[in-house]
Amino acid sequence: MIVKKALVLGLIFAVTFAAACSKKTGETGNSQTAAETAAASESETTAEVPETPEEAGESSSDGEGMVLVTVNTDGLGEIALSETGEKPEFDEEFPMSSAFTHVAKGKTIALSARGQEDYQFVKWMQDGAYYSAEADITPAVEADTEFVAVFLMSTGYEGPAAENMADAKTMGDVLALPHYEIATGEKYFAYIFEHDNTMYRAVSFITPEIFDDPEYNKKYNAIAAPLPIDRMDNLTEMIPAQEELDKYVGKTAGDLIDEGWSYSSYNLEDMAFDMYHGLFMYTVVLDGTIENSEELDEADIRPLPVKSITWAGIGNGTSDLEQEAAAE
Repeated sequence: MIVKKALVLGLIFAVTFAAACSKKTGETGNSQTAAETAAASESETTAEVPETPEEAGESSSDGEGMVLVTVNTDGLGEIALSETGEKPEFDEEFPMSSAFTHVAKGKTIALSARGQEDYQFVKWMQDGAYYSAEADITPAVEADTEFVAVFLMSTGYEGPAAENMADAKTMGDVLALPHYEIATGEKYFAYIFEHDNTMYRAVSFITPEIFDDPEYNKKYNAIAAPLPIDRMDNLTEMIPAQEELDKYVGKTAGDLIDEGWSYSSYNLEDMAFDMYHGLFMYTVVLDGTIENSEELDEADIRPLPVKSITWAGIGNGTSDLEQEAAAE
């Protein structure tokens, strides 16, 4: 039996390319990430079903020879699951954002994914590792496992995308690819996107009058497409190795803050903090306890040692461009 979490999107204001690129705000630039857009745009009503297998009283050993399959989404999209291996059908009335079920060990199941409005399916992840870029997959399940369907924002650009990023010459060669972030500053236009399980940043160095048209938001694709790509950065190659991050273990949160790290959200139950440094965001787990979250400030965390630190995704994907512009 499939247990699902149904997601009814009463109002989806998933910002399109034009809205994602809000009007520039000087040298610091302006950007909106996929995560921020999803959080701001999602209005949901959840069917009264268990959130997790544990809440439903399910365990990984639900009968001899059975394994637990959990399916989730990252971004605005929906999934369909078939225990028989046949192509599953999407629930049009109650779109499914997560589900779990037990199947016999070694059984082939079928999973499908599709994006909500203004979002594109990007890839399937299995247990934190890349699995496939195909929206329809039929994995054979040998042990308890979790699949996650990843969705990113779409610009709605209808032109073809370059197959090889070395061949991308203008922004029009990449605008059709799903993106994490779009940012504009006084001197740059940056498009941060994913292609073939790799994160890239295409940068065009511009002058402000490019966006002087009072209706530029309505014409953004047309304005951005001809911009030359002056720089193509492979952000995946810039992610620090875990060995480098492990060097922070034993230091204090204050040490990180003094090196330019900053924090935003946190989970005090797990003492896990989302911290930003350079282009990326990291999950930093601190050793200690904090009782009052309402009055939490920097002084509370500064003396706490770092237990672990892991890369978590794109943070401020243009922080270096802003620094370069400020230095000129």
